[in-house]
Amino acid sequence: MSFAFSTVTNLVVLFGILSFIYWIWGNKTPLVAKYHDLLEILLAAAYTGYALVLAALNSHFTTPLLGLHWTGLNLLVVAIFIFDLLLANRWQFAIGVLETLGYAWFMGGRPTPAVLALLAGLILVQAFASFGGYRFWRNHAVMLGSLALAGVLAMGLMWVIGGSLDFAGFWSRQIIAFVVIAVGAYEYFRMLLVSQLRVESQIELDELTGLKNFRTFDHDMHTRYAGYRQNGTGLTLLELDIDWFKRINDTYDHLVGNAVLKGVGQATAAFAQALPQTAAAYRLGGEEFCIAVTALPQDAALGVAQALKAKLDALTFTADGAAFSITVSVGLAEAIPADLNYLDVYKRVDHFLYEAKRAGRDRLNIGGRIVA
Repeated sequence: MSFAFSTVTNLVVLFGILSFIYWIWGNKTPLVAKYHDLLEILLAAAYTGYALVLAALNSHFTTPLLGLHWTGLNLLVVAIFIFDLLLANRWQFAIGVLETLGYAWFMGGRPTPAVLALLAGLILVQAFASFGGYRFWRNHAVMLGSLALAGVLAMGLMWVIGGSLDFAGFWSRQIIAFVVIAVGAYEYFRMLLVSQLRVESQIELDELTGLKNFRTFDHDMHTRYAGYRQNGTGLTLLELDIDWFKRINDTYDHLVGNAVLKGVGQATAAFAQALPQTAAAYRLGGEEFCIAVTALPQDAALGVAQALKAKLDALTFTADGAAFSITVSVGLAEAIPADLNYLDVYKRVDHFLYEAKRAGRDRLNIGGRIVA
């Protein structure tokens, strides 16, 4: 009973610590955002330090009534692995290694070949979690297999240090408890991370069309413009607007208007993905969309803009049993040496789009030149 309750209690506490770390990760207040890495490392170190003391007390000070049990050892091994996987930080890895070596030393481990080999194996598993686990965190077989290996190595280490442990029920109890803690901690970690990534993706993507939103556009353009300045690769923006979109909402309804926005967004994204150059599509707001292209040759700009317009003009939609089509206006601008930042390019392409609409809509404006 003592063993079962201590196992469940410590697993619940570990869930709470993981939840707190994820709260820190997602907190955008200036102070927390500034020191979130340090706060996460300190919180993880405090908990694994607690598990280290618990493991030492469990294993070193035993009573005939309760017998030897390794609840703390199980918790220490799993907590170090999960925190290494979560934080992927060299400082967290170093703390975990020191705690592993400290536990072996406290339990009286001598530097025999077997002890050193088992310690090296444990540290290698921790290194995998810290520096390679991010590639496999969704893979149950790899993650639970790695945790199982860590458990086998830790139990082997204690068996080598403490001698034979063959009294009835010890190993079955120990293995069951380790499986409960390992599977529970990994699944909870995975659930939190998937939830956090889903929230972040929703922040970065436009909910209706699935395209990247203006917030992401702003972030990406800073990076693309920096690459343009450093490497001399071109940066081209194509901004488009659905002509007379308000009429669509007024004539049909907003559900049809949403279908048009979604169709244009998907077609724009597919067009960007099919370009031989690096390109990405965004919904800037309302009925305005944009494609950012890196290293688009100047002599290809007009052809790309014409192909984009032709693709979107060819779309058909249905309302009240009748099909209808749309037209778009497109502006195109390229980064030039006189630009101070990407906003100069964006303001220019926005102006060109506005001029295309003023010229009667259903037009292209390529660098300030109207093309019917």
